[in-house]
Amino acid sequence: MNYHFLLHKEPIGYWAECCELEGCVTEGDSLEEVYAACKEALDVYLYQPEGSERMIPLPDETLDGKKNIITVGTDPQMTTALLLQTMTLNSKPIQVPEIPGRKKSNRSR
Repeated sequence: MNYHFLLHKEPIGYWAECCELEGCVTEGDSLEEVYAACKEALDVYLYQPEGSERMIPLPDETLDGKKNIITVGTDPQMTTALLLQTMTLNSKPIQVPEIPGRKKSNRSR
C-alpha cells in the first residue's frame, strides 16, 4: 500500500505533505532525507493504539505517477491492519436468510 507526498522545493531543502493524510508533513535537506522523513512521518501518523477507532483514509491510487509526488509504501503489517480496520468499520451486519426446514440455532451472532 502506497501513500503519496507532494514534494515542495525550497531554497535550502525540501518539504513534503501527504496528499491523503491531513497534517502529515515533513522536511529534509536532500531528496534522500525527505524521502526517509516521509517514511518516518507516515509510520508515526499511521500508528494506532489497540482498540482505536480513528478512521485512516486509504491511499488514492489516482495519484500514482503524478508530477512532484513521492510514493511511500507502508510495511506489510501496517497494510494488513489498515485494510482490516477499514473493512471492519465500514461493514454492516448481514441478515442471514432462514432456510426452510432448518432448525434455528441457539447461538447468538
